[in-house]
Amino acid sequence: TVTDRLDLLLKCHLYHDNYGSDHRATFSEWILDTKRNTNAKPRKAFDRVDWEKIGMEVLSLMGKQGELHSAEALDATVEKLTTTKASAVEKHTPDLRPSPYAKQCFTADLKSYQNEVNCLRRKVVYAGKKRKPGGPGLRTLQDGSDNF
Repeated sequence: TVTDRLDLLLKCHLYHDNYGSDHRATFSEWILDTKRNTNAKPRKAFDRVDWEKIGMEVLSLMGKQGELHSAEALDATVEKLTTTKASAVEKHTPDLRPSPYAKQCFTADLKSYQNEVNCLRRKVVYAGKKRKPGGPGLRTLQDGSDNF
């Protein structure tokens, strides 16, 4: 077993059975735990933002800026503008609702519904393969009969 992460390797040894081959198989057992990001910030709906409102808030918080005569004054003004803009965008941008198709929203009821839909889909596919030309076809399935 070749790896650059030996801290993830639990067990590694050769199989004792060679089955008539001159090559030996290795057995490797790894730690493959996934790391979850539980403190993820919700995504923002930037398409529903009132940008004029954000611009007016930034203008009111920044105030009238005079002439800048040094690089330090420019850096301070840019830093203030950046933080003011970021806080205004954060304040006025709504969060996106979680997608109904995301795994976190996939409930047991949805799983049973998915199983039922998949069962019916397989039934239709099987009926299409089994159907004779000119036979009853899909109408029989719609009537609830299993006789194809």
